[in-house]
Amino acid sequence: MGFEIISEGLLNSSLVHPREVFRGAIVATCSSIIIAHNHPSGNIEPS
Repeated sequence: MGFEIISEGLLNSSLVHPREVFRGAIVATCSSIIIAHNHPSGNIEPS
């Protein structure tokens, strides 16, 4: 079990390709993953 920071973006955006999101889990042959993100701007609308 572990964690990995995939991208650190700006206050209102972060660019990352889905390939980068799943690469570590695929290489480690994980059976499941948990993905989370935050809203540093405080905007609670879905992104």
